[in-house]
Amino acid sequence: MATPPTAISANSQSNTDITALQAIANTQFISQSAQAINNAINMGLFFVVLTTFKNCNLTNLINYYHGLGYQVILPDVHYQNSYDNAPYSFYGVDYYDWLTNNYVFGSILNPTRLRIEWNLPNQGSATGPVTSTQTSNYTMSQNNEIVWVDTTNNNVTISLPSLPLDGWTESVTKISENNTMIISGNGNTINGSSNPVTDTNVSASYTFVFHEGYGWSIF
Repeated sequence: MATPPTAISANSQSNTDITALQAIANTQFISQSAQAINNAINMGLFFVVLTTFKNCNLTNLINYYHGLGYQVILPDVHYQNSYDNAPYSFYGVDYYDWLTNNYVFGSILNPTRLRIEWNLPNQGSATGPVTSTQTSNYTMSQNNEIVWVDTTNNNVTISLPSLPLDGWTESVTKISENNTMIISGNGNTINGSSNPVTDTNVSASYTFVFHEGYGWSIF
C-alpha cells in the first residue's frame, strides 16, 4: 500500500516544484518581453505594459528588470502596495472579481500587468516614477510621474508638463466617484486636439506619451 510522505518531505518537494515552475514561466515572460521592448524601441516609445501569466513570480521578475536598469511599476495596484482602486478601465465588469481574488483570465487567476520603462539620461528622472495623490489643481513638471486624482470634494485639473522632451510618459488615474477629472495639454495638443480630457468615471486611467512635433498621445 502506498503511503504519503512526511509533511516535511511533502513541503520540501512542493517548494522545489513551485520554484521550477516559476523559473519556466519567468523565462517565457522575459523572452516575450524582449520582443515587446524591441518593438517599442522601434516605435520610439519608452515603455511596455505586459500581463503576467500563471506561475510567474512577480518579485523575481521585478528584480530581474531592475538588475537591467529598468523601472517597473504595477499599474493595477494603487501605491504599489495595495489592491485598492485598481483601474476599472482594465478589468471592466470583472473588476470586483479581481478585487476579491476571483478573476480568471483564461486559466490565469488574477493576472497582473507590469509596466517596464527605460529612460535616457536627458529624458528626466532615471530613479523611477514619482507618485503623488492630488486633491486640487496640479501641474506635472517632470518625466515619469504617476498622479492619483482625488475628486471627492471638487473637480480637479491636472496639467501635463508644459516643456516635455520627446518620449516623456505620464500617467493619471481618477480614484474617487464624485466630480470630474480634467487633464490639460498645457500648451500642447492631446491626440491632435487642443481640448482637455475630461472624465467622471472612477478609476478612469490615462497614459500620455509626448512626441515632438505632434504633442501628447494617449495609450
